[in-house]
Amino acid sequence: MTGALDDRVNDLAKRFNESQKEYKVVPVFKGSYPESMAAAIAAYRAGNRAAHPAGVRGRHGDDDGVEGRHQAGPRR
Repeated sequence: MTGALDDRVNDLAKRFNESQKEYKVVPVFKGSYPESMAAAIAAYRAGNRAAHPAGVRGRHGDDDGVEGRHQAGPRR
């Protein structure tokens, strides 16, 4: 992301990180949507279940690919 969207994501991460000390959000650019999905799938298959990349919930709901189990997080 670039421009206003990048600024907004970084601001959200900063505000969250300042609000508590247990977790840290680190925004990372993973490329276009197809590149982000490929990275998320590869990480999942390697056993590294990171948070969904931006945009995934909008297109695929909360499904993380495991039947009967969903990634935690607020529904919007």
